[in-house]
Amino acid sequence: MKWLVATIACAAGSASAGPLADAIARHGADDVAALRGKLPDPQARCALGAVLAKRGDKIRAALFFDGCESVKLDADIADTVAHERARVDRELEASQLSRMTIDSDPPGVAVVTDALPGETLVTPATVWMAAGTHTIASADHSMKVDVAAHASGPIIFDRGIARVVKQKQSTQVDFVDDTVESDTTAPPSPDQKHPSMLPCRYSGCDTHSGERIDDPFEVKPERLPIEPPMLSLGLRAGASDAFQAGGSRLAPSVAIEGRMRAGELPHVGPGFVDARLDWSSAFDTFGASAQYGAVIFAPRAAWLSALAGVRGVMRTSGAIDAMPVERAGIGYTAALELALRALPVTVGVRYDEDLTDIVPGVRERAVIVELGGELRAGLRY
Repeated sequence: MKWLVATIACAAGSASAGPLADAIARHGADDVAALRGKLPDPQARCALGAVLAKRGDKIRAALFFDGCESVKLDADIADTVAHERARVDRELEASQLSRMTIDSDPPGVAVVTDALPGETLVTPATVWMAAGTHTIASADHSMKVDVAAHASGPIIFDRGIARVVKQKQSTQVDFVDDTVESDTTAPPSPDQKHPSMLPCRYSGCDTHSGERIDDPFEVKPERLPIEPPMLSLGLRAGASDAFQAGGSRLAPSVAIEGRMRAGELPHVGPGFVDARLDWSSAFDTFGASAQYGAVIFAPRAAWLSALAGVRGVMRTSGAIDAMPVERAGIGYTAALELALRALPVTVGVRYDEDLTDIVPGVRERAVIVELGGELRAGLRY
């Protein structure tokens, strides 16, 4: 009977899946070619990104995932596309590749680049590039760009003009103009000097022979850590709702927590070990925990981590309902924590439960909501 139910469920799932979902499930070379034939349909574009991601072509997958966050996808592919897009973003951010946006004035120029062979891009287009020198070319112009490792920023592609756009300090982007030779046999005309029509903030000109003043309205991208720190030490404060068969107590709690990176879990994120000392005025309880956790979701603004571990407790409270309190105990703990990337601030919710009785026949459980600050070391930008 179980076999029959499983067969019916699988058949129902297959029947409800559309051709895009089937292509993602197979993710073969024929599926890549078929989905390319359906471009520029946004559903096919995002499905193609998921197929390429499953085939391990993360750089090309990121190109087709660009803009998928604003596309209302079919229900049978939406979750898979979102999962693969988040995985590709996380792995590329953790790599030494650079996220560069090729743009032009006006936009809409078709270009190719050796950083992504075989793809025709229409500006603006975001491409992940390895460190080194790359060529970007249109039908009548080409240019070279030197890209540093793990950088990000715009590349302005102008026909006949190579522009340097001011970058954040850690990004070095240098352009060398390399115009495609013309087929004409006429002798070259003598060089003529014309004043640039570009604003000085783009061309770097100096019109007043003095110190250049930075544009106060220039938008400078913010640098955020791409992964959690190697080491951190935090202080937490919050409220604990400790409850047991005889009632509950809402009380303040404080904790000190130290954390160290310990590898990376497949298909999840960076793992870490955690040691914690805490105190709650409910039953005047001191606790010590050893935990293991991992980053389960990493949006651009924060890291969301899940933790679980064992916890020992020591109580100094005297009695509950005239029954003496067991001084020592052991239990388990689990938590979810949201750590901000831009600020050393953490918000968390924790659940503690004793495996030993606080008084005969009664075990303590507690839900703790915490806000904390951290000292972080070993961050990568």
